[in-house]
Amino acid sequence: MVLQTEPYKGPYRVDHELAEITLARFSDLFKDSMKNIWALSGASVQNVCETNISEKKWYSAKYKKFKADVFIPENVIHQTYLDRKDLIEVFYPGLFDELLEADCRTYCHLRSHP
Repeated sequence: MVLQTEPYKGPYRVDHELAEITLARFSDLFKDSMKNIWALSGASVQNVCETNISEKKWYSAKYKKFKADVFIPENVIHQTYLDRKDLIEVFYPGLFDELLEADCRTYCHLRSHP
């Protein structure tokens, strides 16, 4: 299996002996609609419901609190990014350091954690 190494230009398929794999940015999959996912898969869909109903669910307040309070140690974020650096450079060429720093700012809050 060979992944492309040139800058990302849109979703593409990789053939593997066990499966066809489609690689795409999440932003490409969802920017036009969920129908893009179905188009990439080759499936036909009659009705697609595009809504995020989490704010109407019983856990809405807990989820909002979780998102506001989530903490990921900086070393975990750095290692996660380093393990995926090749893919990040394909999908977001030249933005590795910027994306890493943005996630560190978001998830490594300056407060005490156990």
